[in-house]
Amino acid sequence: MSPGCNPVSEPQTASVNGLPEYGDSYIDWKGWSRDSFGQLSSRDRATFDREMRALLGARAQQALRVLELGFGLGSFLTYARQRGWDVAGTEVADELVAAGRQAGFDAIHADNLATLPPASFDMIAGFDVIEHIPPNEVIPLFALLRRLLRPGGVIFLRYPNADSWLGNQNFYGDPTHVNAMGHFKLDYFCQRSGLAIVALRPEARLGFDGGVAKGVHALIAGPLIRLIAGIAKFLYFPRSRIVLGSANVVAHLRAALRDEGGTR
Repeated sequence: MSPGCNPVSEPQTASVNGLPEYGDSYIDWKGWSRDSFGQLSSRDRATFDREMRALLGARAQQALRVLELGFGLGSFLTYARQRGWDVAGTEVADELVAAGRQAGFDAIHADNLATLPPASFDMIAGFDVIEHIPPNEVIPLFALLRRLLRPGGVIFLRYPNADSWLGNQNFYGDPTHVNAMGHFKLDYFCQRSGLAIVALRPEARLGFDGGVAKGVHALIAGPLIRLIAGIAKFLYFPRSRIVLGSANVVAHLRAALRDEGGTR
């Protein structure tokens, strides 16, 4: 620090079990407050509907035990509860944990994640979380998540796409993002923690569920984006599962079979 500079509170401090702790300045910057905790917009609902159908299929209609990593303002917690799922969530900010508990959720501080009993969850979800985890802490975290999965359980991750320039704004637009995640890097982490990649795909596009403007854009630009991304993938990565035409990537993971290798 240069002489004469006034220190300010850092938005990210030490990490707890692979999940970074945030200062008040970060929460204020995000615009998170208890007053809006647990609110579920129609756009969020449409997003979660599409993602969960793609992940779970018919299982989405069952009574599931679900864990969300980094629940933030709790919109997915509300969604899961409204679906009849038994949902718990972790956060690193005491203020958000308190808000979750006040709203009646099983809100757990991230430093207690390892105390949860094995084989407790049918699904573990992390919306925009993995990019906050330092790379050297991902393998222990993934191994822990594998231990928490029930047989047949699945892990859902959404994160900025480090394999495409389209992900740059999402990744570099947040000062607490420390882990740019691409396909090969995710595969490395999974192989060394007992997980396997089931699916790697663009995030769900809402179309007209996201409003008229979003719908028109998807109708006109969507086919062009898919065409350009498909050509680029064919030319440069013909044998890879890499995703090029999306700012965010969604990964579906599960416990790996003993003789299962990589997914390149």
